[in-house]
Amino acid sequence: MKVAIIFERFGEYHHARLHAVAKLIDTVGIEIAQADDTYEWGHARSRGSYKFECLAKDMSVGRNAIADRLFDRLDKHSPDIVAVPGWFPSYAHAGIDWAYRNNARALIMSDSNLFDAPRRWVVERIKKAIVRHACGGFVAGRCAREYICKLGLPSDRVVLGYNCVDNAHFARDEHTKIRGSGVFLSVGRFIPRKNFLGLLKAFRIYLDRLPAGRSPWRLVLVGDGGQRDELIAEAQRLDLAELVEFPGFAQYIELPGIYHAANVFILPSLVEQWGLVVNEALAAGLPILVSERCGSARDLVLNGFNGYEFDPSDHVELARYMEALSGDPELIQRMASVCPSISAIWDADRFANSVLAISHIMMAEPLPVLSLLDRSIFRAIRISSKAIEKLPFSYISRSRV
Repeated sequence: MKVAIIFERFGEYHHARLHAVAKLIDTVGIEIAQADDTYEWGHARSRGSYKFECLAKDMSVGRNAIADRLFDRLDKHSPDIVAVPGWFPSYAHAGIDWAYRNNARALIMSDSNLFDAPRRWVVERIKKAIVRHACGGFVAGRCAREYICKLGLPSDRVVLGYNCVDNAHFARDEHTKIRGSGVFLSVGRFIPRKNFLGLLKAFRIYLDRLPAGRSPWRLVLVGDGGQRDELIAEAQRLDLAELVEFPGFAQYIELPGIYHAANVFILPSLVEQWGLVVNEALAAGLPILVSERCGSARDLVLNGFNGYEFDPSDHVELARYMEALSGDPELIQRMASVCPSISAIWDADRFANSVLAISHIMMAEPLPVLSLLDRSIFRAIRISSKAIEKLPFSYISRSRV
């Protein structure tokens, strides 16, 4: 049995996942492009334990060319399982189509959930047609499982464990821990949905609520993006400049030191399908404050045990949790001591074991029998993806269509 796992761009955690999968099953990793406009990652190298293909240096080669190359690589490796990232990208449609036409099984990997975007009937019907071409689902957590089952996959053909990281990279040895003296940390892109403006407002409230004589903690915002200047201006407007730091974007190799120099991690997003930074923070032993609008909150946050969930629009609530944690070193220590045991359930080995389990389940299932309507919808998407993407990604040139 052979599995091909497709991602748009491979970061270090993608390679860690495939390295774990390759210990259990013949594995091919297919990267769509080495660079994109979303992340500033450095180039991540294959671990060498699996076959690896990269289709393009970047997306400028054109979407038709990428589709052609994907078909060619799948023809070359002839996998039994084709794992694609979601139902949105056109290259995912190409991977599903290859599987359907070559008697292979398509596996949809997803961290989408019901609350991460407005839901419209027409779009949901299109998604259902795509999902019905798949034999299984591999999802981030419980919220994602509920959503993909709502789109038509039976729950007994859906496994959890998709969003995992290399915990050992972030844990480091105990003697290297260098906890700072009162640091709230957040890591992410500086874009509106990450809600760093809201975090700054909550931090201002936290400072105003501090009892007399208690030293304030600092807030460190690691990342970069289009909102950077706005965030710096807001920090100045709120008179936070001396206590808020903007060290910039951090590469993967730098992140463990950043996590281990902090005391509490905060993810304040207004919308977040999952939030892998929560996995990373837990692996580093940080108590967490996570927005209830993050998919990871339901699976990774045990309220009062390793952190708290909060309403991202309620700045007072977040400030109250910041005040409570910063004023109780014993609570911080208790929470920190259990964080690694929680993150251990979501290691790269979990990803690998889940891939193996769902592969066996799917291979025991017959190929999907599709209605004429579902096949027609999918074919229309393959010819012109304008129904679900802003940028056309046409496959008309493919002789297979």
